[in-house]
Amino acid sequence: MHKHVVVWFAVVSAIFVLTGGCSLPPEQQAVEAVESVGGRVKLDADGQVVEVDVSRTPADDELLSLLSALPRLTLINCSETRIKGDGLASLNNLKQLKSLYLVGCDVNDRGGRNPESRVTLETLHVGRTQLTDEGLSGLRHLTKLRTLSLGHTAVTDAGLIHLRSMHDLGTLILHHTKVTKGGVRDLQRSMPDARIDL
Repeated sequence: MHKHVVVWFAVVSAIFVLTGGCSLPPEQQAVEAVESVGGRVKLDADGQVVEVDVSRTPADDELLSLLSALPRLTLINCSETRIKGDGLASLNNLKQLKSLYLVGCDVNDRGGRNPESRVTLETLHVGRTQLTDEGLSGLRHLTKLRTLSLGHTAVTDAGLIHLRSMHDLGTLILHHTKVTKGGVRDLQRSMPDARIDL
């Protein structure tokens, strides 16, 4: 009888471990979450995740927050997902993040402020979001940006003042915004070498 109890306990213990009783490392949890929604990851030579693409998937802010466990990430593409921006704050520790794509997400001014401490960003695409002039104030610390896409947003001339500190900006996309040619001329004085597409 005692022998049967020992065997039963061993079987139950094995099932407990295999079904999640023993939690996965945060990095593996993040990768599995990405793959579970149909997303893709790219690894470097050391086997570390450097790019995540969950565009056009059901990815949400909860999944986005898991990506903070991937310290070598340089690119995240969340375009056309359910992300609203609340999960962006969790990415502040990703010191190597260079490119972030949020095209077509329901990110508003509150969510737009979250990237402000990620000063390493060089490419930011937030076209077709709910971003307005107020949200642009949260981007003013992104002084290393080289490409910024704001197309199809409610940004106006008044919001462009927040971009004047982006001296490295090479391309600014303002298609289908409320920005005028006069606003572009004023901004161009602060960044004469930038290409501004209205």
